[in-house]
Amino acid sequence: MNELFAADPAVCNHFNDLRLLLSSFGPYAGRYLANYPVDWTAQVESQFNTMGEIEGAKIKTLLRRARENLTLVTRTNLPWCVELEWLANAAPLLTATPAVFDGLIARQARPPTVHQLDALDLPPTADERIAGCASEYARVAKILLVMSPEIALVDPYVNPLKRASSTVLLALFKHAAKGRCQKISIWARASVVRGTGAATATAIKADLEASLRQLVSAPIEY
Repeated sequence: MNELFAADPAVCNHFNDLRLLLSSFGPYAGRYLANYPVDWTAQVESQFNTMGEIEGAKIKTLLRRARENLTLVTRTNLPWCVELEWLANAAPLLTATPAVFDGLIARQARPPTVHQLDALDLPPTADERIAGCASEYARVAKILLVMSPEIALVDPYVNPLKRASSTVLLALFKHAAKGRCQKISIWARASVVRGTGAATATAIKADLEASLRQLVSAPIEY
């Protein structure tokens, strides 16, 4: 659900290559493509400079949309040595502790973690079984939490007034606070939040606001 891949910019020889590459990644796949090195986008664009203005514009549009919809994400402070080939830089990050990348896409395959673009056969979604605890929910959603300027949490059974929900929300908020997020919306079922108590809607709203303010003001560890 939170896989991060990297691709050698040289694997894309034309527009269809890049479109094929990007089609396997994004929030709905649970799998993301790293902007690695940090000028990966510029390197891809430069390869198409000699193919004409129209082709170049199509490439730039495809890459811009990939950044906007979080198909392509940037991880800062990743090591890069200009004297080494792309794969020599990226391969050690597969075996680092913890691993930075879950897979690579390069000119030559090295199964099972280094794939060739023309043989790329990734499942439609990156499924993962996780423990039902706050830290795991936050881990598998980390990229979306950190990279999204706006987050919507939709769960009919979430109730910020209950510890089981507030613990999860706190873990999510802590990741979101480290990133680009400016707004978080929470959608829940009114009957779940209200329960069977006799409290009025006004009182419940006040309790919710107080609970959420307490969560978002919790100290963040960087």
